[in-house]
Amino acid sequence: MRILKVIAFSIATFISIFAVAGDLIANPDSPGRQDLRYIVGLVPNEEGFEAFWIHDNQFVNPVLPLYPRLLRTRFTAEGLVRESTLAIREALGATKVDGQSPNLQVLWTVGRALVVSPIVDGVLKFPEGKFVAAYADFPDLICHRSECVASWNIGNVVRQAVVLDANGNPRSAPFSLPDGFPPSALTLDESGIFYVRHTIGELRAALISRDGTLKYDVSLTRNLPLRPATVATAFNGSRHVVVFVEPATNSLPVRAVAVSDNGSISEPITLIRDQKTDLVLFALAWNGNSYLLAGSSPSFIQRFDAELLPIDPSPRSVSVLLGAPRQIRVVGTSFAIGWNGFAPFVTVVSADGQISPPTAVDALPRRRNAVRH
Repeated sequence: MRILKVIAFSIATFISIFAVAGDLIANPDSPGRQDLRYIVGLVPNEEGFEAFWIHDNQFVNPVLPLYPRLLRTRFTAEGLVRESTLAIREALGATKVDGQSPNLQVLWTVGRALVVSPIVDGVLKFPEGKFVAAYADFPDLICHRSECVASWNIGNVVRQAVVLDANGNPRSAPFSLPDGFPPSALTLDESGIFYVRHTIGELRAALISRDGTLKYDVSLTRNLPLRPATVATAFNGSRHVVVFVEPATNSLPVRAVAVSDNGSISEPITLIRDQKTDLVLFALAWNGNSYLLAGSSPSFIQRFDAELLPIDPSPRSVSVLLGAPRQIRVVGTSFAIGWNGFAPFVTVVSADGQISPPTAVDALPRRRNAVRH
């Protein structure tokens, strides 16, 4: 069983690498160097939203490349750039940003240590970061109102988490999440920490209290192949919805199940009957009236009502080259989507389904006040 877990984790890791591969712009004349740009978080604010992204340009200095930078670009609620890009910090390790004004936090690694800091007016409140954990791999950060959950791997299949307050202080001791491996999804809301992950041939969902107490751990679907597909979740105030690809005889349907607060599961609902490939990346959000599902291979969106019935009769394509949805955030009644591809872009889907043209997060590259390496 241990060997099977390691094999499954390795395959799932390959799928995660596929998600990042679209961010790479390789220079065939300079093997080993690269120019990477990718979104690490979208954050709503009073005037629209902010995209936080990494720029790792290794072509500037062939002897000693500059460190990657964490940058911020602000957008209007319609998806237009509001102001020039601002540098937040050098990004020396894995970096994640999440929150909503005024609770905005960034998590990063120093070596294998995990640290966190709030961002206030575009500046790190604690430039060196507050210590969260040692020996942390594959870190993530999910925020809700005045608190966040930091999570990380220890080894191949053990994942830990801790709840942080708005100042980056732990509200609990670190606790282990139920066993599993990626692709996975974790959300934080008023009901607790909702954690979806794969086990061998199975997709499971757990709800965990903020002190680490397990409320339920249920099976969503069984008989999945050893190569699992990515998942996405959203909470509508009373139940969690999980979207995944389930192999069938002649197709790869995209399905959804709803999980109530007591762990009971709805019958699976087919959202898309024939997906082109099982290497699809998902993001899902709820704006109070409808769900928006974004996916890749190729890039698409589709809206669904509260009962997961289609508002759009079929998936609608989005003109983002090899774009994979990094995150969807609700801005007013609209949805802001961050896409990672050959270059990172954002689009906005209004409440009536209008899709804005893609706007690059590095949209002002030639102005003097825009940050460049």
